[in-house]
Amino acid sequence: MAKEMKQEFPAGEPRTAPVPLAADQLIVDLLESYPQAAEVLRGFRLPCEDCVVAEKETLAEGCQPHGRDPQAGLRALKKALQEKARDPRNTQGTLHAGQGD
Repeated sequence: MAKEMKQEFPAGEPRTAPVPLAADQLIVDLLESYPQAAEVLRGFRLPCEDCVVAEKETLAEGCQPHGRDPQAGLRALKKALQEKARDPRNTQGTLHAGQGD
């Protein structure tokens, strides 16, 4: 039985802040908050972006039937985010109000 979680934002609506990286987060929320999550999860043979239950399952619940460790997936996602943050080509989120006008 899926764990019911309170969602602050309906699925598909833009977010003002990313959700925390946690195994008890809904898969759809992780995918919406972290675009690179789809590629990382595919690397774990979890095609979450194509899954019909991604809006209702947490990462932990989605990993279980595939025999995957959700903590390993979270570690890989955190590593990918850290690498992206260190990438000098990453300009996303570096402009402040008034810059680049």
